Amino acid sequence: MFITENSENSDEQAAAEEGFDFEKINNVETNKSYEKKQIQDINSLNDFFKVELYDRNFGDRIIALGEKLDPLVVRKIFHKYSEIIDSAQNAFEYFKDNFLQQGAADQKTIDRIRENLFRKGKNLLERFVSKAESGEDVSEDGVLEELENIKTETLLFTSSFKIFKEESKFIDLADIAAMNYDVNFAEKFKNDAKLMGEMEDIYRKNYENYPPKFTARLMRSFQDSLENPSTVLFTLKHKDELAAFCRLDKKTDEDGETKSFYFGSFNVNSSYKQSRLGESLFEAAMMEAGALGVPIEADCDPAAMITKKYIESGFVVTSLYDFEGIPSFHIVFDHSVNNNLESKRLTHEEIAQKATAGTVEGALMIRMYAEKEAPDFSPLQHGYVLTRYFLQEDKKYCVFEKIPAQSEEVLRAA
Repeated sequence: MFITENSENSDEQAAAEEGFDFEKINNVETNKSYEKKQIQDINSLNDFFKVELYDRNFGDRIIALGEKLDPLVVRKIFHKYSEIIDSAQNAFEYFKDNFLQQGAADQKTIDRIRENLFRKGKNLLERFVSKAESGEDVSEDGVLEELENIKTETLLFTSSFKIFKEESKFIDLADIAAMNYDVNFAEKFKNDAKLMGEMEDIYRKNYENYPPKFTARLMRSFQDSLENPSTVLFTLKHKDELAAFCRLDKKTDEDGETKSFYFGSFNVNSSYKQSRLGESLFEAAMMEAGALGVPIEADCDPAAMITKKYIESGFVVTSLYDFEGIPSFHIVFDHSVNNNLESKRLTHEEIAQKATAGTVEGALMIRMYAEKEAPDFSPLQHGYVLTRYFLQEDKKYCVFEKIPAQSEEVLRAA
């Protein structure tokens, strides 16, 4: 349920590429706004310059961090920041060792990976600066615990994976050296206490903001699926850490023939989110199930970002229902149905144009909402299915379509 060459630029070269103001660097010791104890607390003037590569005004807030927090705490924060930034210098070798079998490592790719790591480093500082500015208590123990959970090698891996996925579109997960991709029957995994424990922990963290009854029901559904001899688990590990997983339950007819698949238990470890790793696992599972040409079912939260990915990947929403107090979609993917849906062939731009013009053509109903506005899904109760659901700029688009009786039979029977 629910679910090129190695370019080791010096700091000065990297800063020059970003249009950094070297006059400011050269005069820093005489600039009163950069005095006090920032060098001691930041522990490295070089680190401070790297921060400045992002935002000229951010430096002043960093200095304030050193004034508001214990110097030991600040040094630990900047030590972790330095680890992240320094890892960017190893991006070429890391990419070559772990991703080169997937394609050439050109300079553009490496630069984007480095930029992503710089951004992650800046976000780390931003988080602690915001805490200090808000007056939130930032204890040494709390900082140590949070920093301990930030693994620099994991950040290098996720940054590399994200950029490579964006440039390569499809990634064969089995070919990534730093990753272990496993697909097997659930029976093989269910007695692996370590793996089961990791899965349950990820489940609980991902659904900690949902009602307890909802999360408990999801967990029971997952545990029940492990007893199904036809359930297949897909797992992705990085450095022996579970990064993502999902499952496919095979449904059969009276003759034992595969009738459909149920896709569920799709979870990504929080350390690996926003890396497009989960997207790649989802695509791998869909390819596995889609090879047989039978419908694929799933259920999801309309408010979850992944739901838009499901629908834009080919699923359609057939119903909206309540699941333990949470509005939920039932969704189905079927090639034969999609081939007959006009809305599945429209581009985002075409849909946006029709929505702006207030156009409804034939069996289509197109609705546009503000990004934070809750859509009206009532057409699902009047013979429509939701076929498109996406964000573009600051607008949210929903496309409903009436489907032929034959296609409706397929969707309802799945």
